[in-house]
Amino acid sequence: MNYKMYILLVFALIPFTANAGWFGPSDYDECILKNMKGEEGKTAASLIMMSCRNKFPLQAKKKPVTVNAGWFGPSNYDECILKYMKGMTSRTAASLIMISCRNKFPLQEK
Repeated sequence: MNYKMYILLVFALIPFTANAGWFGPSDYDECILKNMKGEEGKTAASLIMMSCRNKFPLQAKKKPVTVNAGWFGPSNYDECILKYMKGMTSRTAASLIMISCRNKFPLQEK
């Protein structure tokens, strides 16, 4: 086989479908967590919230599923708060982050 066949084989084996969350948020809560940076005032936090809601319209609540946080994401509520609350100065942004972390990591029944 020549090198052109190897290149063709490599491209044939690579899936070209984008996986949700690889290149951006896959739901409203991820949108909030990825876009609230900490220095937003109330107006900016509200605009980010509206933009995330427009991008991910409200849907019926589903049963909580196991969260796949990826390699670098938080794996529970506390880690989510610690990761995304750093430098947060806006009450509005802090409230949105808290809600999104709780939605991503619901209370576990013991």
